[in-house]
Amino acid sequence: MVPPPVLPRRPLRCGTPARAARLAGTALVLALATFGPSTAPIVGADRPPPSRKDEKAWLDDAGTAVLGFGLLRVAPTRPGIPGILTLRYEEPPTSYSAFDAVQLLVLPGDAFAADGRAFADRAKGFSRSAASTYAVEVTLSVTAPALLVVGYGPFVGPDTSRPLTLSRAYSLEVTKAEGVSRAFVDAEAGELQVKAWTHRPEVTRGGPVTDPVTKRDHWFEVRPEIVYDRERLKAPGDPETADTSARRREADTLRSRAKELSAAGKADAAADLVREADDLTTHLEASDDRLLVPAALAARMRRLPFRWK
Repeated sequence: MVPPPVLPRRPLRCGTPARAARLAGTALVLALATFGPSTAPIVGADRPPPSRKDEKAWLDDAGTAVLGFGLLRVAPTRPGIPGILTLRYEEPPTSYSAFDAVQLLVLPGDAFAADGRAFADRAKGFSRSAASTYAVEVTLSVTAPALLVVGYGPFVGPDTSRPLTLSRAYSLEVTKAEGVSRAFVDAEAGELQVKAWTHRPEVTRGGPVTDPVTKRDHWFEVRPEIVYDRERLKAPGDPETADTSARRREADTLRSRAKELSAAGKADAAADLVREADDLTTHLEASDDRLLVPAALAARMRRLPFRWK
């Protein structure tokens, strides 16, 4: 085949010299409008440039750590009367793990339900130890039955687990429970990522807690990293637990019997059964011992490539 002929490019015709000059002027105006200096005010131009000290503080990771966490079930022993609960955590460094201080934080069981994270102001309790001390306590008020997430570990750095020995590596215990019933569902349920930062007014990331050592605001974000037992996770649309279903069936049975007694003219006995059924269902949702997370996060965490409990 004979290749098609290569035609020469036609020159750009600008017409008369006057038209060419007008085109050149228009191009210059457009270039200045696009790339020239702007007269619009620059946001933040009236503020002084940050100092080296300020820039270094933005990268301060004090409080950034990987913590272990447990799930704790609490309830006031007398309905309507708040109780007081104190948790204590202690873990000295060993040759297996090294850190300079520890922290303890308590979050509600639904802290991660909205978007898989929680900020410092969701904490029901927070404390951390001073440098070279390794014990800390948190005291909180218990007003209703609830599931609590208890995070514990180093103030800075990863939780490197514990050596495979028979000696006691750490302690996490309830040291005070006035008017509160409590039970750990799982003291080692998984791991949390805690990211601390220096607050900047133009960034909205929830509120702070008070650092008990510096007495200043402490800002952080918490995300669940690993849940060791996937049965501890609950996503929207998940079925009820067997225990919750059994309680609901029992309440329905009591109400059916109450209707029969009421029809037989035994109003007092019927009222007693209704109150008993109400007691079963009032805090039915709060009795669920699973960690609430969004559906996408639950699906990802349930696929982790290691053997579940």
